Parts: sequence; C-alpha cells; structure tokens
Amino acid sequence: MKDFFKRLGTQIILLAVAALAITVALVLAISVIMFSQYNDTVLMERASVGVNVLQHQSDEKLSEIRANFTNWSGQSSFVSAMTFNDTNFFSSSGSALSSDTGDFCAVANARGTAIFQTDNYPFTTLDLAAIAKGERSYDGILLLDNALTMIHASQISANGVVSGLVIGFRMDSNDWLDSIKKLSDCDVTMFNGNTRYSTTIVDPSNNQRVVGTSMAANIESTVIAGGKDYNGKATIVNRPYYVAYRPMTDMNGNTVGAYFAGSDASEANGQFSLIITVAIIIAVVALLITGVVILMFTRKKVIQPINQVSVIADELVEGKLSTTSVTYEFADDEIGRFANKLRNSKQGLSVCIGDMSQIMDHMAAGDFTVEPSVNYPGEFETIEQNMLTIEHELGATLRSMNMSSDEVLTGSNQMAEGSQTLADGTTK
Repeated sequence: MKDFFKRLGTQIILLAVAALAITVALVLAISVIMFSQYNDTVLMERASVGVNVLQHQSDEKLSEIRANFTNWSGQSSFVSAMTFNDTNFFSSSGSALSSDTGDFCAVANARGTAIFQTDNYPFTTLDLAAIAKGERSYDGILLLDNALTMIHASQISANGVVSGLVIGFRMDSNDWLDSIKKLSDCDVTMFNGNTRYSTTIVDPSNNQRVVGTSMAANIESTVIAGGKDYNGKATIVNRPYYVAYRPMTDMNGNTVGAYFAGSDASEANGQFSLIITVAIIIAVVALLITGVVILMFTRKKVIQPINQVSVIADELVEGKLSTTSVTYEFADDEIGRFANKLRNSKQGLSVCIGDMSQIMDHMAAGDFTVEPSVNYPGEFETIEQNMLTIEHELGATLRSMNMSSDEVLTGSNQMAEGSQTLADGTTK
C-alpha cells in the first residue's frame, strides 16, 4: 500500500481529485452564501412590498368608504327615508353597501338617536348626537372602544332634514386581510397599539389566528414610540419571519398601531436546504464521474506510457540492447517523444556496440584492416578513434613481428646452408 501511494500515476490522480474536490467545495460554498444572501434579500423585499400593499389597500378602503358615504347620502330616497324614519330602507340599502364582513354603518336622526345600525357596529361611546348636530365629524382611522376602524362620519342636511351618518370598516376583518395576503404573498397583521389585533398568521398547533400577542419591545420602541419603520427578522409562533412594520396613524396624526407584513422563511429555508442537499449530491456524483474520467485518462495517457518507458529503461540497464519487447504505440506528446528518444538511444547503442563487436571479431581473426560501418555519435566518436588507434598500432606491431620472424627465418636458412656446405667440404 505504501508503494501504491509512491506511484506517480496514483499521485497525479489523487492530486487531480483533491484539486477538483476543493474547487467543487469552494464553488458550492460560494453558491450557498450567495443564494442565502439572495434568499434573504428576496424575502425581506417581499415583506417590504407586503407592508406597502397593506397600507395601500387600507387607503383604498378608506376611499371606498368616503365614496359610499357620498353616494348613499346623496340619494333622494335617503332623504325621504330620514323624513319618514323608514328603517326598512336603511336596512336594505345599508346592507347593500357592505362589500365585506367588516363594513358597518349607523344612521341617527337630528336628536342623535340611532335609527339604524348594522349588527357589527363596533362603538358604544361614539357621540351620534354630536355628529347629527354637526359638532363632530370623522374621516380616517379611529381607535375607539378598543375597536380599530376606518370611518367617515358627519352631519347630513338636505331639504330641511338633518341627520347623522356613520360609514366605516372594522380592521379586524379576516376576509379582507386574507385577500391582501393573496395579493401580496405575505402574512399581514393590523396592530392595535402594540397588540396583534387581526392577522393572517395561524398557529399550527391549534389552527387558530395568532391575535392578542405583543410585538417585541425593541420593535415597539422603534415603531410605536419612535414612529419609524422597522425591517428585520423575527420569530412568530416558533417560525422565522422576515418582517416589515410601519406606524399606523389616526386622523389626528397619533400613532395608534402598526401595519405588519411578514414572509415566512420556514418554507424558504426548507427549499434552501433541499437545494443544498441536491447540490451536494450532484457535486459528489460529478466528482465521482470526473474522478473516474481522470483515472481512465491518467491510466491511458500517463501510467501505461510510463510503465512502457520503464520497461525500455530496464532493458537498457540490463544490457538488453537488441531486445524489442516493447511494441506500445506512444502518443505524440511529451511522454511519447521521450519514450521514442529513449528507444532510439537504445537502438543507437545496440548498433554501435554491435559494430564494435564485429571489429573485435575481425581483429581476433587477424584482420586489422576492417573499418567501422556506422557513425559513432557524440562521445562514442572518441571510442571509435581509440579503437581505430589500437587496431592500427596492434596491426603495425604484428606486421613488425612478422618481418622480424621472416628475417630470423632467412638467417637460419642461410646458417643451415653454410653448415651443410661446410660439412660437405670436410667429407671430401
């Protein structure tokens, strides 16, 4: 196992996979951070838009109340009904004015006595007599008898008939808030002071709307006491929210509550976690696939060529210069060019040594006239010159020895002939 990790191919694969893993981890981390920031921005922006929509819808509702007041009080049938105290007219036409469960109205005669009131009329202390006498009028948000409302109320005088008319809307209407939630894609709330007066937020533990709870002290200090908007995060019924609060002022400019819109982050966080999980799975699969591709590529382009180069080098070290066991086709890359050069060097050595061996065989047979049949490259040229010098000097020495031997032989023959002649003379 230790040798396995020492192999170049293994190290290359491990290095490539490690680099890829680090890159994937960095990209994933950066993506998570950027997506989280984007998610925060989107949810916060949604809450800000939601509180704008809530306030705008409140203003639109107040405009609708004013229009209903003008249209109803301007009808001749209204004056006739006031003259004859026709409560049936007020009941039927007053109900027709209601487009929402929160709409209410009241009609008083000149003395301030209520002739007609809808069942959801919220006030017990509103001075109808003062309205009928023209001493008081209302237009805007009114907090009275712990009821948060929008109303338009004033004296009506036509054809000598004087009355008081109150048309308004209860801001605890669930249907109205639910319609705004659909419009803004946010949970919305009306605060009476610092208390949640009406809301679309539902407690999942009992499936009831979360009303009667108080806003956090720091938010109350900013919105109710300070009269400023608040944007941030909050936990409501154990769920994370991105929230936007805006002060709510009554017709006299006093802060009587707050508009609220919130984006529930629990679903977004769940989706975010799902996206991260999927991204991690994709990253791991991509890493595995890439690792396999790198392994196959490295084996084909690096490990196999290097192993074949190692075989050539081993044959060179072992002196097997004429062996051609490597038939691998090297690619035209750095390793391939190196392998071919090494193989050519081996073949060059084999040719030079083969030529040297042939010269030595001729010299051993007494032939000192043979010449090299190949060109000796580089420093082998010195070996060639030294070998030729040895051949020539050894050949000259042997020729000199042959000449000396011939002279000795000739002298011996002459001595033999002289000795024979001397012997012949002595016999005679």
